[in-house]
Amino acid sequence: AQMSQPAQALLQTAAVAGNSFSAGVVARMLGVSVLSLLDPMDECRAAGFVGPGDHPGDYRFSHALVRSAVAARLNAEEQRQLHTAAADAIEALYEGQVQLHLAEVARHRVEASRPGDRADRDRAVAACEAAADVAADAVAFEEAARLYRQALSAGGDEIGEADRDRLELALAAVLHLSGDLPGSQQTAARVGRRAERRRDRLTLARTAVVMEA
Repeated sequence: AQMSQPAQALLQTAAVAGNSFSAGVVARMLGVSVLSLLDPMDECRAAGFVGPGDHPGDYRFSHALVRSAVAARLNAEEQRQLHTAAADAIEALYEGQVQLHLAEVARHRVEASRPGDRADRDRAVAACEAAADVAADAVAFEEAARLYRQALSAGGDEIGEADRDRLELALAAVLHLSGDLPGSQQTAARVGRRAERRRDRLTLARTAVVMEA
């Protein structure tokens, strides 16, 4: 509370961006230039709230509890708005290289989702699925499984059956590749039972391929 208003705004925005954050992302979230953050950032560093990150232009909170305490001063709607701004900023700042940051985008899209808002839900599901696909391609199967599960959770009960089938079959595939054979078979069987009830031959065929892999 004793910090200047620009320093408070920087800290609150950065607290939503993450424990480690890019000055470029925070500047875009605030709609200001990176240069305009130099003085507030120096003030935050002098107060011991933040320190240098692992790369030039990156910073980190001095402790995760500091970040949590700052974020707690924001209400739910303010946090949702900032998570949306963070996802938008990352996509804009890393245009052409966003694949490296898709998991971060997914986290912000999920946090930005309003209950019952279909557009928010669809954005969150799409972001999680895209991040999961990239993780699977990079042979990070456990991370891919986490992200496919996050996509399913973000979709909730309102997710369409075709989307649920696709996500669960992808989840079953990466669970198999990660060595979780029981989890893979249970997930694929669940898709198969739904497809059988619908007599969906294409989904049944895809399920059989996953279970036989």
